[in-house]
Amino acid sequence: MGLPYFVALLGEACAAAGDVEGGRQHLEEALTTADRTGAYFGYSEMLRLKGELLLLGGRADAEAAATCFRAALDSARSQGARLPELRAALSLAGLWSRQGRLEAGKSLVRPIYDGLSEGHETADLRQAAIFLQKKSVPA
Repeated sequence: MGLPYFVALLGEACAAAGDVEGGRQHLEEALTTADRTGAYFGYSEMLRLKGELLLLGGRADAEAAATCFRAALDSARSQGARLPELRAALSLAGLWSRQGRLEAGKSLVRPIYDGLSEGHETADLRQAAIFLQKKSVPA
């Protein structure tokens, strides 16, 4: 049931070890298997990871990554999975921030972050708090 998710984690590990293309291939395999078998455990995280890998290496594709992040957000929201929703929002907001759209990113993250009443000591919520405190750089 969880095999596609673990294949996705293998893809993330490959990319972290420098094999971005291998990582992308594992993510594609994971998503294809999930769609074929209906094993959707961790699906929103798989989509988010695919987006992150699309931003790495010589073939960075910000538009395709944003599409993955939006799909991850939709998937997490449809499942009521708040932490994966926050992670997807942070990935999309980070991309927007690098594109000069920091305030749009904060507007995406803020309501999700504010809606979480516990777990503020976790890495994901600390990352969100740091992101929300970022200052815009004048153009």
